[in-house]
Amino acid sequence: MPWDLLLLTVMGSLRAVGIVAALPSLAGRPLPPVLRVALAVLLGGLVAGVNPVPAAPAPATMGDLALAAVHELLLGLAMGLVIRALLS
Repeated sequence: MPWDLLLLTVMGSLRAVGIVAALPSLAGRPLPPVLRVALAVLLGGLVAGVNPVPAAPAPATMGDLALAAVHELLLGLAMGLVIRALLS
């Protein structure tokens, strides 16, 4: 697996983790954490498959990579909270 595709999958999964973490519970019961992580990784893989060309170059340093990961996670949480507000 090339580095760009792996990076795109991980970043997409981090964004999906934020979205899935903020999802409302189904039928009054929350999803188990293992299922939430599996769903996030599946969504991240789907995003990487649909968009195989990264929009931005790969981060040059580990600090830039960590900052990008936090950015994706916060963006996913914000998107998940908007979805939760719309569904409530």
